[in-house]
Amino acid sequence: AAVALAGPALAPAPRAFCTGPRFSCPGRPGPLPHHLADGRVRFLQSAPLLRSTSLLALPRPGPFLTFEELRPMRPPKPTKRRRGKLWIRKDGEWQRVSPDVSPEQLGAEMEPSADAQGLARQIDGSRVVRQLLVFLQNAIPSPAFGARHVALSLHRLAVQRCTLNATDLEAVKDYPALQALAARGRELLMAEEALSVSVGLVAQALRAVAVYKSDLPQLHPLIEPLLALATKQLAEMIPKNVAYVVWAVAELRDVKPDLQDRLLPLLVDSKRLRKARKDLQGGHQDLAMLEKGLLKLRKEVPFLRQVLPA
Repeated sequence: AAVALAGPALAPAPRAFCTGPRFSCPGRPGPLPHHLADGRVRFLQSAPLLRSTSLLALPRPGPFLTFEELRPMRPPKPTKRRRGKLWIRKDGEWQRVSPDVSPEQLGAEMEPSADAQGLARQIDGSRVVRQLLVFLQNAIPSPAFGARHVALSLHRLAVQRCTLNATDLEAVKDYPALQALAARGRELLMAEEALSVSVGLVAQALRAVAVYKSDLPQLHPLIEPLLALATKQLAEMIPKNVAYVVWAVAELRDVKPDLQDRLLPLLVDSKRLRKARKDLQGGHQDLAMLEKGLLKLRKEVPFLRQVLPA
């Protein structure tokens, strides 16, 4: 009678196996038990007799299981590309597949564009100072070379300053492109078309001359025309440009001691300087440049101590 009430005879619990990723039991120290080893999981079942057949047909896991995916280790790549150049791993070291081309050769092989926009892209795409100077030697006589290209070339020289070590810097001083850039650049920056150069590019060019004030004295003739352009555009300057110009004037006083007189409309406007300082709180480098320039001017120019903000 008991058997009739219980229904049909219960079949043995099915066994489920997993041949995929391995599983581990959290909280259980030591190796996995035999029924969890070798990447297989056996679901154990011990249900009461009165449980329905539909529930017994489902596998019943024991402890909670954590999925652990085991990925095969990839073999190391024999080749790689860095900045468009192919490298191969040989004898435990990465070696260039093709020999290096000197920056001077790269600059000499570049044909200056006859279009002003194309020429600007060529100048902006230069990698190192030596490549840029060799290219400028061919680009400066071009009719497409204008005041904007002068300021852009100076800016690129400052950006690429980190590519020069002491030996390279000594070698760069003898490049004839520097004299040509100073002579042609002074003429172009004093022309009417120079007013179309953006105020940000003018500030960056003036900063570039200050960066090379002792290393490249050939660029000193560009100080006056660049500062003249900057003073005409003071009202349009954003705080970052103000920081560049103030720092450049403070540094270039070693070359021209009365240079700060050209910047008096900005220096006596303490309200604007305080606003620029406040707006530059997020940019630590630009704020440090502004503070360093103001401190140097207060220290070296006595009459400015009364007007410059502390």
